Order: sequence, then C-alpha cells, then structure tokens
Amino acid sequence: MAIKKSELYSAIWKSCDELRGGMDASEYKNYTLGLIFYKYLSDNMLHHVAELLEKQVDDLKEAQEVYTEA
Repeated sequence: MAIKKSELYSAIWKSCDELRGGMDASEYKNYTLGLIFYKYLSDNMLHHVAELLEKQVDDLKEAQEVYTEA
C-alpha cells in the first residue's frame, strides 16, 4: 500500500511538532539538521560497507542486511 505524499508530509510535520514542544524553531533546526546529517552519514556508511565486501545492493534494506551479516 503506497502512502500519499500529503499524508507523509502531515505525519512528518506532526512528529516534528511533538519533538519540538516549546522549543523555538531557530533552536529546533540545529537538532534537526544534525539528525538529518547523521542519517545521511549512516546510510552512506552502509552502502560503503557493502561495496567493500563486494556485495551488490539496490537499496538501504539490502545494505543493512549485508552489514548485519558481516
């Protein structure tokens, strides 16, 4: 079942509101940008591990499985 873009946007926005609480938006961006950058590094690390192990992966789930097996 595919999720609509608007539903995904609403869910993400609701999650951000809950996490932010009473924090000012200018402070919130510091944490959010850090988390996004960490996710980017983590995903790239998984793909790099698969490459080093000479495994062909098409998506992040496969890269995670290769990492877990190693």
